[in-house]
Amino acid sequence: RSFNIFKYKFLKKLSIFLPKRRRANYLNKLIMKYGSSDYKELNNFERQTFSNIVNKNLKKLIKYIYCPTLLIWGEKDTSTPLKDALYMNKRIKDSALITFKKGTHFVYLEYPFNILKIILNFFI
Repeated sequence: RSFNIFKYKFLKKLSIFLPKRRRANYLNKLIMKYGSSDYKELNNFERQTFSNIVNKNLKKLIKYIYCPTLLIWGEKDTSTPLKDALYMNKRIKDSALITFKKGTHFVYLEYPFNILKIILNFFI
């Protein structure tokens, strides 16, 4: 995952050597090849906002989460891997981690009724 991010950023920088008329097409092809499914769905303005949020390192703030926290994760999530959930679960004092073996980044769409039951049990 991190190698693909590095590769994307490197190839993106090479776009300055292309004529302006070909640059947009080249950058769009890079996005379609390396971008997450979330990112691909966004317009240019939203992509910039998304990048700003995703690239912000918030790890140092996790220790300030004091409320009960429910983490629901797909074990096959390649956009935000399970190791991120394990990291958060370990550091958020009152957290619970529920994983779905075949779930992806869109586990909430893949198992909507299971997710609903879990959320209701968590809050009731």
